[in-house]
Amino acid sequence: MAPVRITANSGSIKVTAEARDDVVVDRGQHHPMGGVLEVKGASSGVVMRVPIGTDIIVGTTSGAVTMRGKLGELRVAGRSGRVDIDECASLDVRTVSGRVEIGVVSGECRIKTASGRISVTRAGGEIHVATVSGRIDVVDAAGPVQVTTVSGTVNLGMSRAADARADSVSGRVEIELPHGVHPKTSLVSVNGRCECELIEGDDCRVTGRTVSGRIAVRERR
Repeated sequence: MAPVRITANSGSIKVTAEARDDVVVDRGQHHPMGGVLEVKGASSGVVMRVPIGTDIIVGTTSGAVTMRGKLGELRVAGRSGRVDIDECASLDVRTVSGRVEIGVVSGECRIKTASGRISVTRAGGEIHVATVSGRIDVVDAAGPVQVTTVSGTVNLGMSRAADARADSVSGRVEIELPHGVHPKTSLVSVNGRCECELIEGDDCRVTGRTVSGRIAVRERR
């Protein structure tokens, strides 16, 4: 199925993926454009239902973006507003301000914000997360992870032996690895303590950098 492009200057955007063969736009105006279905929302926003696995491209100025169900490739660009996504094949989110809550991403996951907390429950591919101000939580990561924040705590949970790097100018960094994994670590804190509770080895590389804050590498509990 062709991707769906959604644009809105204001108002929330809600998309639900369900077992169906067609696209239903409950709120918003839709127009087919060169094989791409474009949906435009006014101040009342956009509400629509799409088949499972649909690729979505979202551009919004102000308003929450909510995706329910299992979707395909997602790209979201916005200025302000919360982003809340249940599940998708791959993800690219770029916002200026607003909390980002992600459930499951089976492939690559990229998130970049200027301000706002970022949370990812599970990701199967490579993860790149960056924010200027805000906490970062990655609960269960299978692929390589690179996260960066200027001001905020970083918590990384790895489900297997994969490279992980976390950088924070001001904030605590905690990285958890599964039982039996022996990482090669490089931990630096200018004004804080660095500790690794695991026996080191060559299973993966774990890098932590912070100016002010503690860095800890430990076994997942």
